[in-house]
Amino acid sequence: MGGLHIISEFFSCGNKKILKDRSRLQKEVEEIVNATGLSAVGSLFHQFEGEGGVTGVVVLAESHVSVHTWPERDGFVNIDVFVCNVTQDNTEKAREVSRKLKELLKPGNDESQEVMRK
Repeated sequence: MGGLHIISEFFSCGNKKILKDRSRLQKEVEEIVNATGLSAVGSLFHQFEGEGGVTGVVVLAESHVSVHTWPERDGFVNIDVFVCNVTQDNTEKAREVSRKLKELLKPGNDESQEVMRK
């Protein structure tokens, strides 16, 4: 059941408009998931009022990708990518999702950790 779990914090994201654009962020995250060959089974993204950000998750047959944005806090974003390796090794797909999210959001600084779950 194990797989790679990537936990990231992005600081000072350069692509600030997308941090408070629910429909665009959802579309981009879903496209990233599809481009890597993972199997999305559903998604839910919520836009907070005012200058608030977006929280969203794409549920995968392999597990999930979640994104939480705080544009009002200097473009801060939490990313969570967990991909199980039940039928095949999806480790590189998880890393590719993480890389593409970083390219999309353009953080000035980021901290990530990889945890191999058993």
